[in-house]
Amino acid sequence: MLDVERTTLGRVVIVDVRDKIAKAQILDETFTGAIQFGQRVKSVSPLPSPATTHLTAPGVAETGSQPDRNAPAGVGISVQEVVTLLRSPIPVQKTKGARLVVRFYPKHAQLLAVVEDELLKGYKAKTGDKRYVEAMGWLCNALGRSGQAQYKDTLEEVAKNAKHRKIRGYAGKNFKRLR
Repeated sequence: MLDVERTTLGRVVIVDVRDKIAKAQILDETFTGAIQFGQRVKSVSPLPSPATTHLTAPGVAETGSQPDRNAPAGVGISVQEVVTLLRSPIPVQKTKGARLVVRFYPKHAQLLAVVEDELLKGYKAKTGDKRYVEAMGWLCNALGRSGQAQYKDTLEEVAKNAKHRKIRGYAGKNFKRLR
C-alpha cells in the first residue's frame, strides 16, 4: 500500500523507502481523476522494471525524432501540447502550460486565446487549493506578459471579481503591465 498526498492516476516506481515513507518516480499519468489526500492505493498490475524507464527533457531531441517546427528553438514542445496542458483539469498541468506560454510563446495568438478562455472559466472558483490559485496566477501572467491591450478588459474583470485575494492580485498586477 502507498499513502499519497495528491497524484493523478498513473504508474509509479518506488525508488527509496525510509521509515515507512516511500519516494516514487512517476512513469506516466492519466488525467481521468485524482487520488486525494489520505487515500491508499495499491498496484493492480506488475511493476515495470526501472531499467525500461525512458525520460525526455525539453530541448533534447530523441534519437531519430524530427524537431518540432511549431516550437521555438530549444523548447521541444509543440503548440498543440501546450494547448493540451492549458486545457487540463489538473492545476499543475495548467501551470506548466502557462509557464511555457510566458517563457516561449508570449505573443502567440492561439495560445493567448486559450489562456484567456481558461482564465475566464476558472477565476471565480472559490477554492483553497494553492495549486489552483497558482495556475490562475500564471494564466494572468501569460496575458500580462503578452503586452497586448486586448486582454486588459479580461484582467480588469478578474481583478475586480475573483473570489480569491491572490488571483485578484495577480490580475491587478498584470493589468497594470498592459497600460
